[in-house]
Amino acid sequence: MSFWKNINDKKTLTIDLGSKYIRCAIFENGELVKKYLFESDGIEYGLISNEKLFSEKLTDILQEITFDFELIPKNIIISLSTAHQNSASLSVTTFTKRVDGIITDLDIDNIKSDARKKIEHLKDKIVLHEIIIKNKVDGNPIIGDLKKIKGFKIESKVLFVYDDMHNYKLLERIFNSLNMEIDKVVSGPLMEAEILLTDREKRLGTAVVNIGHHVSSLCVYEKGSPLLVSCAQYGGENITSEISLFMRVDPDTAEEIKLDFNLKDYSKRRCEEIVENSIFNYAEHINSELDRIKRRELLPGGIRITGGSAGLTKIENYLKYDLRLPAINTEFDSRYTDLIDDMSFIKNHNAERYSDNINDLHIYKNLIKNNYLKIETFLKKFAP
Repeated sequence: MSFWKNINDKKTLTIDLGSKYIRCAIFENGELVKKYLFESDGIEYGLISNEKLFSEKLTDILQEITFDFELIPKNIIISLSTAHQNSASLSVTTFTKRVDGIITDLDIDNIKSDARKKIEHLKDKIVLHEIIIKNKVDGNPIIGDLKKIKGFKIESKVLFVYDDMHNYKLLERIFNSLNMEIDKVVSGPLMEAEILLTDREKRLGTAVVNIGHHVSSLCVYEKGSPLLVSCAQYGGENITSEISLFMRVDPDTAEEIKLDFNLKDYSKRRCEEIVENSIFNYAEHINSELDRIKRRELLPGGIRITGGSAGLTKIENYLKYDLRLPAINTEFDSRYTDLIDDMSFIKNHNAERYSDNINDLHIYKNLIKNNYLKIETFLKKFAP
């Protein structure tokens, strides 16, 4: 965030870059003011494939927002769900800096800093999130916040959610060319799971599966923390293509067949077989991802299905059978009734929570607090 942002500017613009749509939302003081939906020109698999087309589309978007609000909000947060997005975790050991062993923000910063030094294989990636997901202090497991706990040896596990660096640089360059600065880039699958899952589901072990147009994502939570975030080049378009290929119809007709709009002249059973086989192939990918964290068939909370293809007939039955896990479709389950109108804008809603939309006085307070902790830690080394 630019240090000299206007203290009175409380608006935030969140942009969710999808493989079919770009969803924008304006928030003021945390409240949604207006939503916008645009076609994803120049984007394939969540990645910018045509810089010129995307720049033109972004210009059109900004013109429409400017017409409604006169000025573009200075706080801009981008939500990404690209086919290259993934996660990795690693363990680090650090020691508390204070002589009395009280763990402070400085120690937590050191944990993340030491973890970053060990991720050389991610040097060509942009790290969107670094989350401490597991801790031990002096050999004892710690649940919850580390701060103010007393101990000396800290063993932590850190999850890194990362994406394609080239795409990020391209995104940054396009926004800069329009005299705009991106505050944060966040993980779309993570934004979605944070809202869709209850605290209990996050503790038990639950996954959110989003089957989009070109990209599908998986986000797994357990013990209150994310364990895995990954995306794949699979979506509703793949199912349409397979129907088109095996039933020998054009893509538009295949789309109608898939959505049960045009089944009177075609075999419903044949269509279901094609969809079932396509979902099975994607389920195999999900299982291979769950193998990475040793959670295949081991998520008591099951899966939550969302995205553009969540409306497919029997999709929860297919995934429930293929993954051998409980499955709930967010499109039709009553517990998601309050979210259904804004389901496609969930990523925008949660991305707003990551906004640094705070005034300069608060920034000064944080700056003074952090420096005070460093000075205090230094002086305690010489205390009798």
